[in-house]
Amino acid sequence: MFLQSVSNAPQGNMYGKLITPSFVHCSGLEGSGLEDIELNLETNTALNNGFKASSTYFLAGLLMTATDGTAPTPTYVGLGATQIFDGSNSAPNLSNRTAIVGLGHVVSRQEVSCQSRELGVRLEVIVAHNDWDGENKVHKRFLAKYVVPGTKNLIKTHLLYQIGQELQLFGTLVDF
Repeated sequence: MFLQSVSNAPQGNMYGKLITPSFVHCSGLEGSGLEDIELNLETNTALNNGFKASSTYFLAGLLMTATDGTAPTPTYVGLGATQIFDGSNSAPNLSNRTAIVGLGHVVSRQEVSCQSRELGVRLEVIVAHNDWDGENKVHKRFLAKYVVPGTKNLIKTHLLYQIGQELQLFGTLVDF
């Protein structure tokens, strides 16, 4: 459950940091305690991507913890948030909502023109990853293609994807 998202961005800005007061349910290691831990969810996105009050969402992101005993700060990608319950009986739209996280290095990049003028030029990036193959008990290298949209809030990030650059990606699975 969420309260209304708020932003400290200057009046008139379209993008900025959204902060949403929320809580997580915890019951301890043995499941015997019941506690609601209050925390703030944070994301840097279009300001109209805020959450609706009293709705329930599924989020995938990172949990930044401190060593001073304060509540952690979850950060997430706004486009990956999925509204699970809004008071209606309709099923949630889970299309393109599977979260992915990948650590690897760029082996190729190519800008591709989109048919839609709105989307501009998208960047297709091939990233090499390594992971443990539990069946064969070896590390295996595999390649994955990531598409970075050419929308006005992402076009400037295209410069970050340079061949040989190590990076950690966070996004949603849309096809394979």
